[in-house]
Amino acid sequence: MEYFLIQQDKRYIHAPIILNLFNRIDRRHISKDSSTNIPRISVLYIKSNKNTQFIDLLDRQLFLLSDELKKLVEKYEPYLKFKIMQLIDAENSKTAQYHLPILDTIDCLSEKSELNRDKSIIKRAVLEEKKIEDKSIFKIGGVSSTYVAIRLDLAESILRRAFSGINLTRVEVE
Repeated sequence: MEYFLIQQDKRYIHAPIILNLFNRIDRRHISKDSSTNIPRISVLYIKSNKNTQFIDLLDRQLFLLSDELKKLVEKYEPYLKFKIMQLIDAENSKTAQYHLPILDTIDCLSEKSELNRDKSIIKRAVLEEKKIEDKSIFKIGGVSSTYVAIRLDLAESILRRAFSGINLTRVEVE
């Protein structure tokens, strides 16, 4: 099976930037074991910008999906849990609802993968397919930053739709 890293397209320079995120969401709780510590709905204020583009995928601060992208992901992972994140630009009266998926973390990086010294950046991802099982979307373990991988069928479904702000990068599999 083929897999892809799914990331925010960095060409969208006016994507929302959440203010005071670390006072609102403890990233350590974004896991199946402790997601109950995150409220079902969170209101997050974003940096005021009249040019803000509410793209379908955000990953600079949190891995967030738009309503439409969430609906598509649910077709592939119907039991996946989400937390609602309401983003608000009060100054410009803009708002958008996003969803924080509570993904399985899978330690599936092969020894052939290349990371930086502090293991925060994947320079070359090589996944061990046998560890992934049948997941269509998952967080890659063994890295301090958030890297999310998706299976080929989900990637194709995303590409067939008019989503914005999504970058897919094929990864090696062994």
